[in-house]
Order: sequence, then structure tokens, then C-alpha cells
Amino acid sequence: MGLVKSIKWSYIGNILSKTLGFVFQILIIRLLSPEDSASYFILLTLAYLIMLPTLYPLSGIASRYFPFLEKNLKKQKGLILYYFISSFAILFALLITSYYLLGATIIKFYPILNGKLIDVPLTILAIGLFVTINNVLTGKKLFKELALTNIVNSTTKVVMLLGFYFFSILSFKETMITFYFSTFLSTLFGTYFVIKNFYVGKPLFPNLKEIWDMVKYSIGTTIEFARGFIANWIDTAFLGVFTIPKDVSGYNGTFSLLRNAQMVLINPIFSTSFPYMVSALDNKENFNRLTNTISKAGIYFSVIFSVLVFFLSEEIVLLLIPQYSEYSYLLKLLAIYIIFSNLASWFANIIKAIRWVKPIIYSSIGVIIINISLNLLLIPKYGVLGAAIGTITAYVFELIYFIYIIRKINEMGYRLKIPLAKPLSLGVLLSLFLVGVNFEGFLVSALIKVIIVGVVSTLFLLKLEGKEVEFLKNKVIREIIGG
Repeated sequence: MGLVKSIKWSYIGNILSKTLGFVFQILIIRLLSPEDSASYFILLTLAYLIMLPTLYPLSGIASRYFPFLEKNLKKQKGLILYYFISSFAILFALLITSYYLLGATIIKFYPILNGKLIDVPLTILAIGLFVTINNVLTGKKLFKELALTNIVNSTTKVVMLLGFYFFSILSFKETMITFYFSTFLSTLFGTYFVIKNFYVGKPLFPNLKEIWDMVKYSIGTTIEFARGFIANWIDTAFLGVFTIPKDVSGYNGTFSLLRNAQMVLINPIFSTSFPYMVSALDNKENFNRLTNTISKAGIYFSVIFSVLVFFLSEEIVLLLIPQYSEYSYLLKLLAIYIIFSNLASWFANIIKAIRWVKPIIYSSIGVIIINISLNLLLIPKYGVLGAAIGTITAYVFELIYFIYIIRKINEMGYRLKIPLAKPLSLGVLLSLFLVGVNFEGFLVSALIKVIIVGVVSTLFLLKLEGKEVEFLKNKVIREIIGG
């Protein structure tokens, strides 16, 4: 499957699955009590944080290292068997550790989870199996199958949750039953696709040196992958300790609005393009053209999306989570985060593609240290505002570091461009048009703002980009790697 079709399937999968996943989160926030919804978000946060240093480094082998073995299918099969065996062994160890060794500590810091401790290992198991299958589908470029697997997951969640609510038996317990069932069902669905598409004869197992090289590579790439979520996990963990349950739910509600929209509209461009960037490495000219084309598209989308979120923050919150309307100011702050985080993610993709992982590790560790330090300093005093400021500051420092690394890469013979001037000019122009645009009725106001952004952005691109607007039509991509 070519990049164009892969991106189309990624968009289909993201739009449907992330939209339904977003609906699921909104239903949790709106239908559950603040204590129950806070318990849910804290529980997922703890599961991800416990898995991060152990299971997640393996995921990079399947989703990120597979493209480098594209011409050796037998070794791919041996690698995937190694990946499955290692993942299941780690999952089993995590289940024991999280319940028997960490249980008392978890209850001490999060008394809201008292009586719900068994859900920690169950959540780890569900997420671990689902992530394992998703990574294999990504690494094998099975984006259609990946989309269908994620759609099954999100659809089941929404249907079951609404079913429980319809029969008036919805609580934290039913929410977790919904989460477990939908995740295990979609894991089985994805497993079918893996088995169906992976028969290539006898496996050729990688030797110890090759495994060690893959592990070193995957540690860096996986830390970077988790970096996109870890800010929210860290914020939630600290807010759970220092603030009230409503703050935890309100922050996660606003952050979820942003992250889900970001994953639907922007992330498919970056995540889907990675295997094809690896394929283009043999020819630096093609790599430069493909990378610079996607850079331009991603930066424009990021700026337009950021401006929309900033000026629609009140309308978005009032429409989707009105009981948390006092947290709408957080969306304005987090709109700034969009540009920094998207640019950093894209630069990290470029660095991973040329297999230079040390900058990824250094930057991710830096983000974690800065975020934790600022959370300790700001959250006890400023609450959710402190969490947002800490997250934005961490990504600003990471972006500055990545710009320095991109310049280093250009010294190796690449010609990578960072087209910031025109996209930022468009952002300023849109802001000038939107300042003061307010009408009675938040739906009317939101619609008019969206129309303004759409018209101004289209005219800007057609006027200033001229023939270069072909990147929106995928012409350059088709010339390089086909549709």
C-alpha cells in the first residue's frame, strides 16, 4: 500500500476511532461523578506510567524497526515472534508487580482508588495486549487493518457505555467492564489480521547483536512516542495528589478535547509517513523532497488548528463539557502547546528515520525532568494552570533543541527545511480576522469563526504558495513513492 492510500486509511481510522474514543471520554466526564471520572483517568495514567519503562521500549521494535527489515520477511517473522514472547513475559511481570508490590504505595498516594486496586493490573493487561497488536500492524504497513481494529475498539466502548446508561446502571465498575471488553475484543480482531498477513515461511530469528541494536533503537523511539502522552500522564499523576477530583476531571477533559482532535487531524500525516521516509533513505534527494513536503503540510495544519482552538475554546467547552466551563481558559493555553508539540514530534520523526536515537533520548528525558520539576513547583500553588504552564515550557525547550539537531543533520549532506515564516504569518493573519468576532449563541459564533478560518486559509495558500500548493494534492508524494 502506497503512502497516499496509507494516509487515507489512517485518516479514516483516526476520524472514526478517535472521534468515538473522544465521545467515550466525554460521556465518562458528563455521566459519571467527578470522583468516578477522576478514578478512571488516574487509573489509566498509572497503567501507562508503570508500563512505560518496561513494555513500551519493545514497541519500537515492531512499529519502528520493521521498515528497516522490509526486504527480509523471514527475519521480520523471527523478530515478531521474539517481540510477542518478550511482551507477554513483561506483561505477566507487570501484573504481579502492580498488584502485590505497588498496591500499598498506589493507595497511599491515591486513596480515591481504594477498593479498585485490582483494576490496575487488569488495565495494564488490556492496554498491553492492544498496544502489542497495534504496533505489529503499524510496522507491517497494514494501515487499513489497523484502522478497522481501532474502529472496533472505539465503537464497542461507546455502544456498551450508552447501554449501561440506558439501563441506569452506569458507574465506575461498568465503565471499566466496558474498557476491558472493548479492548480485548479489538485485540482479537487485530490478531486475526496479523496471522492472516504474516505467513512468510520459516522464521529467521535475529541474533543477540541484532536484538541489542534493535533494543537500543527502540528505546529511544519509544520514549519519543510516549513523550507525546507523558506530559498528560505526569500532570494527571500530580494533580491527583495535590488537587481535588474535579480538577483532575476538568484538566483531562480539556486536554482530551485537544489531544483527540490533534490525533484525528494532524498525527496521521506524521505517523503514517515514517515507514516511507525510511524507504526513501537510499536517495537523499527523494528523502529531502518527501520530508520537506510533509513538513510544510504538517506545519500549516498545526498553525491553523492552533488558531481555531484558541479562538473556539469557550464554544468547544460549552458544547461538549459544560459542567467544566470554568476550565475553558486551559484550551487557550494548550492551543499554544499544539504548535510546539507537533513541530517537535515531526523533527523527532526525521531524526528517527536516519536512526540517530541519542537526541531523542536526551530530549525526552529533558521533557520529563522539566515537566516534573515545574509540576512540583507550580501545581501545589496554581493547580491546573501550573500543569498547563509546565507542559508548554517543557515542549518549548525540546523544540529549540530539535531545531539545533536538524541543523546538525543538514551538515551531514541533507537539505531539510523548516518553513515557519509563511505558516506563522497565516496564523497572525487569522488571529487578526478573529479578534472580536463574537455573536449571541455559541454555535453561531463557532460556525462563523470556522468559515473565516477556512476562507482566509484557502486564499492565503492559493495566493502565496502558488504551484507549491501541490503538496496538498500529494503530487510530490506520488512522484517519489507512488500512490
